[in-house]
Amino acid sequence: MKISELIPNVEFESKKCEFKEMISHDFYEKWLKTINAFSNTTGGVLLFGVDDDGNFIGLNKENIDKEILYINHIIDIKLSPSINYEINRISNGKLLVLSINVKKNKKLPVWLNRKDETKVIYIRKDGESRLATSEEIENLVLSSKREDFDSKITKIKFGEVTFNDLNKVYKINNKVENNISLKLLQSKKVINEEGYLTNTGLLFMDNCDFENSNIHCRVWPNFTKGSDKVINDQTFKGNLLKLLDDATTFIKENTKQGYIKTPSGREKLISYPDRAITEALVNAFVHRDYYINGSQIDIDIFKDRLQITSPGSFLLPGEAQEYKMENIPSRRRNINICDVFQLCLLMEESGSGFSKILEEYEDASKDYQPSIYSDPAQFIITLKDLSYIRDNNDDETINKVLSFCVTPKTRQEIQDYLGIKTRTYISSKIIAPLLNSGKLKPLEKKQSPNQRYISTKNK
Repeated sequence: MKISELIPNVEFESKKCEFKEMISHDFYEKWLKTINAFSNTTGGVLLFGVDDDGNFIGLNKENIDKEILYINHIIDIKLSPSINYEINRISNGKLLVLSINVKKNKKLPVWLNRKDETKVIYIRKDGESRLATSEEIENLVLSSKREDFDSKITKIKFGEVTFNDLNKVYKINNKVENNISLKLLQSKKVINEEGYLTNTGLLFMDNCDFENSNIHCRVWPNFTKGSDKVINDQTFKGNLLKLLDDATTFIKENTKQGYIKTPSGREKLISYPDRAITEALVNAFVHRDYYINGSQIDIDIFKDRLQITSPGSFLLPGEAQEYKMENIPSRRRNINICDVFQLCLLMEESGSGFSKILEEYEDASKDYQPSIYSDPAQFIITLKDLSYIRDNNDDETINKVLSFCVTPKTRQEIQDYLGIKTRTYISSKIIAPLLNSGKLKPLEKKQSPNQRYISTKNK
């Protein structure tokens, strides 16, 4: 019999559920660490009398009261501070299972005192209980002391400040003439019922000088920071809408924006699509941890990519690693800040906005696909420079093109043959050099989108 037949929606072990066949006394730390991890993370249920495959194998009913006393005793002497849990009996008439339902503790972290007298902290990640890192322990301490940053009330009265930048962006993007109403600001928790600003209001008011919202922008001459001299270095301060504008301007002024001449006319040449820049920056603003003092959002422009680093993890499962954007769930640290960006039509209501970034890169090859890295201290959004040409123009590529063009071929046919999606690359870095060297020549005399090219190598 499967446990799912008695407990709906419980079929497999997961982040919030774990099975144990028996209540071990000699190795109690094996199951106690799961209870410890649940109390430090999102809560969960530990089921005794169920095997790893979810089969209902049951416990000895005669000793069940003693076992419950034992569990209560071990939890009481080995976990501190006290945790919130309850123990329930689940029976199918013949067999009995014990269910320990653990709530996430309000006071964190919860420590487990081992047999050797050492103290450790477990957290729940990817369906298993593991030791917390020093950064994760620090975050547990901070989270138990604080309320959501963007909901916290300030001492600033609504009538003492202005929201000209917010109203301007709101009116332009929504194509309306009136400013945001007081009622709407209250509904978005920019201000409370008594007329005091929340931290959300603080971050959107004119002349905002909140230090933890600063942005530091740099341009590097090569592929890493290393010891290279910085080409451009600027720090921006102000409300989030001003920072969005300043950061966007900095990126555009320090990357390629325009057109290039090609054998068949001209093509748009940009390093980063406008929509991708906006979505990446907005995500950095709304997901950053504003409680981390002395921190800032860093924008680093390298020779081949743009990196936006924001303090605090992206609330993703697992260890420090790089993720594909299409696999990232929508999770929001600062819901009220998200609401204001949505109000200004600068953020999607139903998702993280990464789908919009991916749409901008859908024609680019896999080497140009954006990504996100997250660890307990930070998350980094990486956009690849679409104008940067990776050096594929070697002898092998040249010979392939010349052999292919023994009979006339269009630019699109050459591009498809090489399997390269970036049209600018084909035109400027393969066809143009071969035309200049005389190894390739156009068949039509006038520029044409359907221009064909033929190899001259055998002539």
